[in-house]
Amino acid sequence: MISTQYSNYEAKDFTFSKVLSDQARRNGDKTFLTFVPDGRTYSYREIDLASNRVANGLLAAGIGKGHHVAMLMENSPEQVLAYFALAKIGAVVVPINTAARGSFLEYYLINSDSTALVVDQSLLEHALAVERRDRIAKIFVVAEPGTAELTAEDAFCTLADFRTLERASDSPPGIDVKFSDICSIMYTSGTTGPSKGNIFSHIHALSFALPFVPVLKYDENDVYYLSLPLFHAAAYNGGLLLMLMVGGSAALTRRFSISNFWTEVRATKATISMILSMGHFLMAQPPSPDDRNNHLRLLISAPMLPNAAAFEQRFGPKLTQGYGLSDYCCAFSQPLNIPDSKRMSMGRPLEGVDVRLVDDDDNEVPTGEIGEICLRKNDMPFAAAQGYYRMPEATLAATRNLWFHTGDRGRRDEDGYYYFVDRKKDAIRRRGENISTYEVETAIAKHHAIADVAVYPIKIASGEDEVGTSVVLHAGELLSEEELFGYCKANMPHYMVPRFIEFRSALPRTLTDKVRKQEMREHVESNLDSVWDCERVGLSTRDKERMAVQVRIGRSVDTIA
Repeated sequence: MISTQYSNYEAKDFTFSKVLSDQARRNGDKTFLTFVPDGRTYSYREIDLASNRVANGLLAAGIGKGHHVAMLMENSPEQVLAYFALAKIGAVVVPINTAARGSFLEYYLINSDSTALVVDQSLLEHALAVERRDRIAKIFVVAEPGTAELTAEDAFCTLADFRTLERASDSPPGIDVKFSDICSIMYTSGTTGPSKGNIFSHIHALSFALPFVPVLKYDENDVYYLSLPLFHAAAYNGGLLLMLMVGGSAALTRRFSISNFWTEVRATKATISMILSMGHFLMAQPPSPDDRNNHLRLLISAPMLPNAAAFEQRFGPKLTQGYGLSDYCCAFSQPLNIPDSKRMSMGRPLEGVDVRLVDDDDNEVPTGEIGEICLRKNDMPFAAAQGYYRMPEATLAATRNLWFHTGDRGRRDEDGYYYFVDRKKDAIRRRGENISTYEVETAIAKHHAIADVAVYPIKIASGEDEVGTSVVLHAGELLSEEELFGYCKANMPHYMVPRFIEFRSALPRTLTDKVRKQEMREHVESNLDSVWDCERVGLSTRDKERMAVQVRIGRSVDTIA
């Protein structure tokens, strides 16, 4: 049983219908959600009734229990209503990163068995450009504010205006949903293969961040400023649903913006926010007399800033970090009174989680030695991710010997604090995004001029990872770095586009024909001044008009609290 400020929920009570109706009864007219860009607000009662209307509208449109519905949406109240409504009717939500397009978007739609899609009008063209979307029978479009009702036609499916769903009855939809039923499939970055869909039950989604409550003292007085995307578990499960469970409030903005962050934090009187890897961007801004003019008591950073004390002195709130992942559960958190000597740690294990550090043979390693982080939930049934959708072999490999293997390596000190060391898997961590080298390599290899390709992380002076690639061309083919960069930018999400590009006559390989990526990585890192760098030639991996940072929490929450 997990306690909240207002009630004690038994495992069977962890469904969206029960929790939303219960919190509406307890909190009534208290503001649950504020959408910062346009000032729209929803009380607990209003969010419950509005999501009932959308739920009944979906039922009338033929969407029911067990249907898989993809969502391609920026942060908005409509996104929250769609999440809640689909959960209330027992449908399975499939949130998709809004940067996905082309073959990446196609993969998510096909792999998830989605038969319907909720999409922002601004992103509709990307959905309609997917070649293999014949399984999508219905598309519900969230129209731009002030536009006329949508009447578009499509050869493959029915297009409907999302606003029509909001005109249905606000009575509870009355669908029998259990706490153990699948609520969502949350995709994380593939590391040695395609992205994996993590299966969330209702109880896992709703209780995901509750173990942080007694450690970080979340309660009904907190206002959580959410600027990270709700299509990932860090913001949705770790922020929005956390506030729902404790009776707090959520202030939602469209996306993270360096220039707007403190202005919106002050305007919303937020007490908590999550900045993940963007703390150094905030510190790089010119000092202002208003720097400490905010109500924040807590900022979740990942990784912890090396200059955490200077950040806290300048801006006021305490920085903290923890560790969790959508592949399984939240596992560690720093206590609020953590000693200065432990600030770079992930903290200690959360209640309800067993932890082991093991070697390659699953033998536990001694204190102080590095091992793979393995986890096991021990508090409630179905309160951890239930495996990878349509990937039984990957699920079995990750859960061997009855422990979830994170693929991350860490160490434990004599005082029981755990430290993240590195990732065993072939992944890149860039601006809060977990990037699969396999996926980037697959996309680049589709270019007709390319014979071989390797992708790897490049560590730059700031300590951040950037994407580097070494490419071999087919005999007789010509391709410049700028042309390859443009191809990548047009065919993959912006956060995957390589910053560093080098051409080689051949990739170095081992006797067993494995690419020696470490050798290429070391070469590029030793020659950063001469290797082609998109930033040095004035090119950006994203469009100039969208410079606000949009973060993916990859597998997903790699570090949240």
